[in-house]
Amino acid sequence: MKTILLLLVTFITLHSEAQCWDKISEPQDTTAMSFAISTDGSLWGWGVGLLGNGNPSNENSPVLISSATNWESIYNSWDIHFAIKTDSTLWGWGSNSYGEMANGSTSFQLTPFPIGSSKWISISVDYGQACGVKKDGTLWIWGSDWPNPDITTMIQFGGASDWKKVKRSYNHFVGIKQNGTLWSWGVNYSGQLGLGNNTNTSVPTQIGSSSDWEDISIEEGLTYALKSNGTLWACGENGYGQLGDGTTIDKNSLIQVAAGSLWERISTSSFGESVVGIKTDGTLWGWGRNIYGNLGFGNTVSVSTPVQVGSDTDWKDVGANGVYTIGLKTNGSLYSWGENYAGQLGNGTYVNQLVPGLVGQACIAGLQEYASESNLIKLFPNPTNTTIHIEFDERLLGNSYKIYDQSGRVMIGNFISNTNYSIDLSQYESGIYLLNVEEQVIKIVKE
Repeated sequence: MKTILLLLVTFITLHSEAQCWDKISEPQDTTAMSFAISTDGSLWGWGVGLLGNGNPSNENSPVLISSATNWESIYNSWDIHFAIKTDSTLWGWGSNSYGEMANGSTSFQLTPFPIGSSKWISISVDYGQACGVKKDGTLWIWGSDWPNPDITTMIQFGGASDWKKVKRSYNHFVGIKQNGTLWSWGVNYSGQLGLGNNTNTSVPTQIGSSSDWEDISIEEGLTYALKSNGTLWACGENGYGQLGDGTTIDKNSLIQVAAGSLWERISTSSFGESVVGIKTDGTLWGWGRNIYGNLGFGNTVSVSTPVQVGSDTDWKDVGANGVYTIGLKTNGSLYSWGENYAGQLGNGTYVNQLVPGLVGQACIAGLQEYASESNLIKLFPNPTNTTIHIEFDERLLGNSYKIYDQSGRVMIGNFISNTNYSIDLSQYESGIYLLNVEEQVIKIVKE
């Protein structure tokens, strides 16, 4: 029997046709738009207009915002959006009603525009206001400062130069310093500052004495903080069970969420009414308000303790809005669920979705660039213009096989129940197809 050389294609090659994703934005506050960075580093968006593509119309599928291939991170709010490139420069676009572009004006910016020349490590943006940490560890604020006048050019907050990350909500700040300590300041009506009281403070105040804080996610009235050991902590408003402790009672000191669980990512929604998170085992969880099915359970029932979303164990990142959610898997596939009145789910429709659904097509991960002979799978003839014969080693019985086109769409798929198959490809267009079996990907040439 003729041995066929198996040509394994790279993940990058497949991505260029199947639109795989590397990073997503958190769809903060009441926005109905989302952004993502493709695996080639380009920037995309969908939902309500002012997406940054120069066209103010709504889009219900991802559209290209910038073909530059050096986008690193995205920060999204209702009226203004920021992104940092790999060279640490800051870019912004949107309505700029409160001077959030920090250029001294309040004029619209329809495409990404460079903001100064400083180097940045993180940005936080909420409706009408923003803050950011520069590479030198200094903290800067701009935008709405009600009841004070708007800040249309950046001003440094305090004199500290040891900030690692700071998040800003409508009315409070929470930050992590470079030594791993956690700090908060601002309005404290629900105990969201985590200081054991409900007293407002305008001065950064340390929360406890721990020095192993890793990440934070906050919204109005709510604070979540993640330690480097994977434990998750929260304080503040709890009217919808968003603290995850089984009650609806506010807490003004940090409490551990789901003791015994280890967490990787966390995202709080607009107004702090719901929360989604990913555990270190790759499972996805949600709790709090679920009015539009934004928690992904298949219903609109709110819950006050973390509940797993489906059974998948390959979630990488997630962003919560309060009425909809977007999630990214480790193979680069993008999912969305919840409310969709403006196309913010990016799935080409305006129909609400109660469970995670694909945005575009699934991606195939785990591919490597090499060529070798295999004694597990043989194809012939290849190229072909009609039928292709596949021989599977008996060790592959019970596994599944799929044949994809170059857009990542599954054309043919089934379980391997015997060792010999003949597949008629005469009805398909000429081009390249990909046979996928247990992370082996074989190129099929249809003449």
